[in-house]
Amino acid sequence: MQHTFPEVEYNRFFNLVESLGNQLNERKNRFDKSDVLECATAWFSQGKLEWVDQVGYDHVYDFITSGVNLKSEQKTQQHVLYTKTGSLKKTTAAIRLLNTLGDDENRTYESKYDVLQIVDTGGPHSFSVALASPEVVHKYVKKTKDCFTVQIPTDELIFLFRPEEYKSRQVPVIANYLKEKRAAQMRLIEQF
Repeated sequence: MQHTFPEVEYNRFFNLVESLGNQLNERKNRFDKSDVLECATAWFSQGKLEWVDQVGYDHVYDFITSGVNLKSEQKTQQHVLYTKTGSLKKTTAAIRLLNTLGDDENRTYESKYDVLQIVDTGGPHSFSVALASPEVVHKYVKKTKDCFTVQIPTDELIFLFRPEEYKSRQVPVIANYLKEKRAAQMRLIEQF
């Protein structure tokens, strides 16, 4: 699986995460945060991943030579893989895979992806990325009354990036996403 997943410039990705800080953690902004980070993953893959934002998967990696498409679902969460002090957890934190909104108690979890990307956005001591196959995910999926969650032993994950690989920018870029978003909204409104 690791050999089939494209190289991503995770250091640049986590520089963006660090720059955004907590400004998109409010409930209202979480969809924007997800979009920004999924788009950034594609951008920092140098075009190898395409951000498609489909139900059940976020990226497609097109193997032009082999004709195989790899679908990837990305889940980002603070301290999902590492603790705040930088210790690897024995199992991931609970990851919400799918909201069911209480419908159909007999529903089963079906993955639409070929690989699950687990991205820890907690901070420099936990910035990391790991992959899990659908087979590994399915072994640990649990259904609650309104969603499917999973906690996976970290020794069953394939790590692509670990906190010790992260190098913070010497001069951080200050990104004010909310200010940019409001300005874009006003530009739209002013057209009418």
